Amino acid sequence: AEQYTEAKIESALEKVSLTEHRTKYATTFSRGMKQRLAIAASLVLEPQILFLDEPTSALDPLARRDVLTLIRMLAENIRIVISTHLLEDVGEVADDLIVLNKGKLAYAGSATDFLGHRSDGWDIHCATAQDVRAVLEFLDGNSVALDTTSLDRHAFTIPLSAVSRCLS
Repeated sequence: AEQYTEAKIESALEKVSLTEHRTKYATTFSRGMKQRLAIAASLVLEPQILFLDEPTSALDPLARRDVLTLIRMLAENIRIVISTHLLEDVGEVADDLIVLNKGKLAYAGSATDFLGHRSDGWDIHCATAQDVRAVLEFLDGNSVALDTTSLDRHAFTIPLSAVSRCLS
């Protein structure tokens, strides 16, 4: 088994910006620091692929930004696979995307293509008026206010901020 050398530990702590905290107890760390420490623990083994499950979950905005910056930096040398429902995170760090819906593949391809080229939301096109009603009911159930005056031929835009709320 590969040893956890002091040099590898120091290198991992440096990559996640925790070197100055190496003598402190993890129980005193903020949630963001604990997340970075967990990533550092993985880096000690020098993985070629790193799997992260909801890496920004329950983080405050500053800690979230730090973790996303760290992921982008690590992705220069390591393949990173992230499981998340936060589309903002996907848009910031993902090149390729796989979307599962109830355990079945719903999309595989470019994150940019999936998210579209609009910065303000997703364009939704429904085949029937019944589909429109179902989507509007779902959105209403998730407290998404939608300007229904723009409904034209069963097409409308859902604001991007509302999409993440619906998926969480």
